[in-house]
Amino acid sequence: MDRRKERDKSMKVISSVAALSLLCGAAHAANLLRNGNFEANPPPSGCAGNLTVLQGWTVVQGAVDVESAVPNCSQVTAAGSGTHWIDLTGSSENTNATIRQDVRTIVGRTYLLTFYVGANAEWQPGCFFSGYSNDGSVKSMTVFVNGKVGSSGEVGIYANYSMDTTGQACTSANWTLEGLQFTATENTTEITFHSNDSSGVYGPLLDGVFLRLLP
Repeated sequence: MDRRKERDKSMKVISSVAALSLLCGAAHAANLLRNGNFEANPPPSGCAGNLTVLQGWTVVQGAVDVESAVPNCSQVTAAGSGTHWIDLTGSSENTNATIRQDVRTIVGRTYLLTFYVGANAEWQPGCFFSGYSNDGSVKSMTVFVNGKVGSSGEVGIYANYSMDTTGQACTSANWTLEGLQFTATENTTEITFHSNDSSGVYGPLLDGVFLRLLP
C-alpha cells in the first residue's frame, strides 16, 4: 500500500497497526457516519452497478458499484467488514466516483476516521469478468477531510492510497485497514472518498467506513 499525504497539523495519516490500536481504545464509540459499511438496503441480487444514489452518502460525481461475494456479483470472496462493499469506479467505463457525507462535529475535538481499502483485480486475464483492455493494474483513491478535487488537483486536507494489483488473485481484495486522525475546525465536517481511476471499470474498493469521537 502506497500512502501519500498532504501534511497538515490538524490531521495525521495512521498506519494499520496504529489504527487497530486506536480502535481498541475506542471500541464502544458510536459511528457518526450513516451506512459506513454499505449494508443499508442491499440489492436483492447481492450487487448493483452504476449507482448514483447511495443511502447516507451523496454521489457527487460518477457512479459506484455495490458488491458482495454472491455468485455472479464479484469473484472477491470476502468483504472488509460485513457483507457488502463498494467499488468506487462504476461498471461503465469512465465512471470514477466521488462520494461525500457531512457530519456534525465539535470544534477542537479529535476524531478518528477508519476504513478498509481494497483493490479490484478482476481486470486481469483469466478472471471471470476480465476483458477491459484499458484497465490498469494500479487502483487509487483519495480521502478528504474538508477537501475536494479542484481544477488543478487536490485541495484541502487529504491522503492518497494506491495498490498495484499485478499478480493479485481475482478472489482477493487485499483489504487493508487505514486511518486518519483529525481535529475538527468546523461544526460540520465533510468526509469524501474519490476514485482516481478515470478509465476502466475495476477500481479501488471501500468498506467499513467508521468515524468516532476520541476521548
